[in-house]
Amino acid sequence: MLFVTMDCTSTTRWEFRLFGEDISPEIAMLYNLDNAESYDIYLGLGGSFYSLNSVMLPVGFRFTPFSNDNAFIHIEEDVSYDLDDESIYLRSTIGIRYLFGDR
Repeated sequence: MLFVTMDCTSTTRWEFRLFGEDISPEIAMLYNLDNAESYDIYLGLGGSFYSLNSVMLPVGFRFTPFSNDNAFIHIEEDVSYDLDDESIYLRSTIGIRYLFGDR
């Protein structure tokens, strides 16, 4: 998964994501529930518009156990509702996230 993030305020941000084998684009608006120096907890609303036409509700946690404040371990769970076949999916992701520029 590849993320491109744009911070709107200290509590909200937009993310554009490319996900999966077929590089399905997603967009999400995320709200920080708790934003500390070494971690963030957030929830959001988004959608996917290519192989899976869906609405998603992501909930995530990212924390930095590293000395570099821009490198995070990222854990996210999202529930997606597929608009085409009316199915509900649960997806989990874990990985390392790096933020370019100032945090």
